[in-house]
Amino acid sequence: MVLGVLCVLVVGSLLASAPALAAAPETPEVMVESVTATSATFHGVLSPIEAAEPNNLGGTYKFLYRASRTECTGGSVTKPSALFFGGVHEEVFRSVSGLLANTEYAVCLSVTNLEGETRVSAPVQFATRAAPEKPETKAAADVTATSAVLEGTLDPHGMASAKAGWYFAYDDEGSSCTGAGEQRTAQEPEVEGAALPEKTEVTNLEPDRTYRVCLVATDEVGDATPGNEVLVETPAPAPEVVAGAAGYSNAAPFEATLHAEVNAEDQATTVYFQYSTSPVLVGKSLATPTDVPAAPGSSIGAGFGNVGVEDGTGAVLAAGTVYYFQAVAVNPTGTTYGAVEHFETLGVPMVQTGAAEEVTAASAELGGELDAGGEAEYYVEYGTAPCSVNSCGTKSAARIVSGNAQASVVPIIVTGLEPNTTYHYWLVANNAVAGKPVHGAAGEFTTKLAPLTGVAEDLTPTSAQITGELNPGGGGQAEYWVEYLLPSGEVQRSAIAIVSGNTLANLTPILLSGLEPNMTYYYWLVAKSSLTSEPVRGEVRQFTTPISQAEVQAQEAADTRPAEELAAANAAKQRLEAEEARRAQEAAAANAAKQKQYGEITAETAGLQRLQAQAGKTNAKAKKAKPKPASCRKGSVKKKTKCVSKKSKKKK
Repeated sequence: MVLGVLCVLVVGSLLASAPALAAAPETPEVMVESVTATSATFHGVLSPIEAAEPNNLGGTYKFLYRASRTECTGGSVTKPSALFFGGVHEEVFRSVSGLLANTEYAVCLSVTNLEGETRVSAPVQFATRAAPEKPETKAAADVTATSAVLEGTLDPHGMASAKAGWYFAYDDEGSSCTGAGEQRTAQEPEVEGAALPEKTEVTNLEPDRTYRVCLVATDEVGDATPGNEVLVETPAPAPEVVAGAAGYSNAAPFEATLHAEVNAEDQATTVYFQYSTSPVLVGKSLATPTDVPAAPGSSIGAGFGNVGVEDGTGAVLAAGTVYYFQAVAVNPTGTTYGAVEHFETLGVPMVQTGAAEEVTAASAELGGELDAGGEAEYYVEYGTAPCSVNSCGTKSAARIVSGNAQASVVPIIVTGLEPNTTYHYWLVANNAVAGKPVHGAAGEFTTKLAPLTGVAEDLTPTSAQITGELNPGGGGQAEYWVEYLLPSGEVQRSAIAIVSGNTLANLTPILLSGLEPNMTYYYWLVAKSSLTSEPVRGEVRQFTTPISQAEVQAQEAADTRPAEELAAANAAKQRLEAEEARRAQEAAAANAAKQKQYGEITAETAGLQRLQAQAGKTNAKAKKAKPKPASCRKGSVKKKTKCVSKKSKKKK
């Protein structure tokens, strides 16, 4: 019975909560956006009416569209989408594709609630854009082994957007320009207008390949429309001349050997050299060249090989001239010009004698400046006699120098010269062009004197004899003297002496006087002749004067005095040591007496302590043996050893 009641109650509760029927939705609105040639986006606005109860009712919506100016029904329908009705505007979107290009359409938005009530918007018209025409791909231009200019024509029909444009697609692997190995040029934007020619250059092609190429147009949604295909065949590469590899060797007066490295790229290749006295180019070729065929120095098939122009080609070059040249390689694919290099044939040396340097008594460095004309040997000639037309005396060893500009040469050192002698010399150069030695202007130099400072002899406290050696040389006569440094720092000069001859000789000693005893002096020999503009100084040496007799005696006395003082000091030391020993003995004796006295006092103290201990024991025994007094009667008190009446005590 209870269960039945419950069931009734539950059913009644459910019936009581059922919502009232919702009102039909308001008529929706529809708009069209993003229209292309084949697609569009529909934009709808729904304004459903809220149900009487708080719970909303659901429903569906869909877009109806067809190719018509006025009718949207009877054509295509988008898939219905769920919708929950509420009291606010709701926006919905749906994109469709597969539309016909350049066609008028009508579209409506339909909405249906759960009660089956439907509202359809008024139709909205729109038209798709015209599709781009299929691009036309044209034959490529300027085709090389690695590049080509691709061309075509495109009619975009006004599709100007980020995705609308064009590019070229090319492939050398598959059967289509958009195959598995497709490569693309950069996307180019398109502008509105009629058919426009398009072209671009690609530079990443491979030699000796066949490419399928097509122009591709893209619309606003990125859909691609490829045009017709054309074939582009890249040739085998042109021969390669290594940049900077061309060079020369053996630049003789009237000929040179040229060489270069060439890669023939597996094709029959002809190589030759161009040369000219002018570096001007016309295009890639020298402006006014002379061509010389090259002879292969090694195989130049695949890979690099040397080629060169051998001597004896019959070409006659001018001496001392700069020539510009380049290697040129030609095969069926094309012609390649190498880098322009230059060389200079040998010319007549141009010599300028320089001043003598580092001149000593027996040597000098001789040189100058030289334009070797390419390459030359040089040397110096020198002697004591003036230079004649073709000779200037002794010839030095030769050196080799290269270059085509005036430059200083490495000096040549000549040795074994006579001191104080004038020599004449010039710089000489020669090469194959000159045919005979070419010399500069004659110069001259005079070797120096070479005074040799000797030792100091016969030293006294106040004087010394200075010796030395000197060769007057070609001058035949020279002055000499001694310079020495005083203790004050002043340089003193001796009297001047004269020596004659042209060989090394011992000089008459020069006396230095007025010196101070026991003093170190520095000195050197100085010489001068009529051929030397400045005095020449020899090696610096030194001596020390001895001390005087008075100083010797004073020194002996000073030497004796320390011995006596030492003996006195030793005696005083011994006295001090004896006194200290005596004091130590006295201190030891006093200490022994003090120790003895302390021992005696200690013994006496111990005896007294024993007597005190014994007396203490005796007193203790006596106290113990003495009888104790009897107790006093009642009414008496003990006073000392007697009993005394309390009354008598009071009386007192």
